[in-house]
Amino acid sequence: LPGGGMLGLKLDDQVILTGALVPATGGWNTVSTFKKEVDLTSGNHILRLDIEKSGFNIDKMVFQKVVPTNTEIFLETNLIDVYPNPSDNGIFHLSEKVDFEVFDLSGNLILNDSSDKVDLTTYQKGVYVLSFGSSKVKMIRK
Repeated sequence: LPGGGMLGLKLDDQVILTGALVPATGGWNTVSTFKKEVDLTSGNHILRLDIEKSGFNIDKMVFQKVVPTNTEIFLETNLIDVYPNPSDNGIFHLSEKVDFEVFDLSGNLILNDSSDKVDLTTYQKGVYVLSFGSSKVKMIRK
């Protein structure tokens, strides 16, 4: 459809993707492909597609396992502990004070601070990326 739209995904009622922009194609017979990375755990789950803004059609969804590169593994191993992770209340503690940024899964900067605590209580439940120095940590707000 000419307008495009937005979609999200929930895995077992937990937001794993939100605000994903679906590109406009200009018509019913024109297709467009877009990719988003989400973390899926093994086992039986219920995956729910949420249409956040209509204006597109879906032909199919394809899931492909992505094996992290050595660089990605290095980025996920850091010297600063983040706990609890996942967090039930949206507050994550850091083992020391650092300058950090927090991004949503669309890559939008939502928080920039210097602290030993990350407060996501005003943000919706979901997956966020904490970035400090050359390290990145996935944080899950339950």
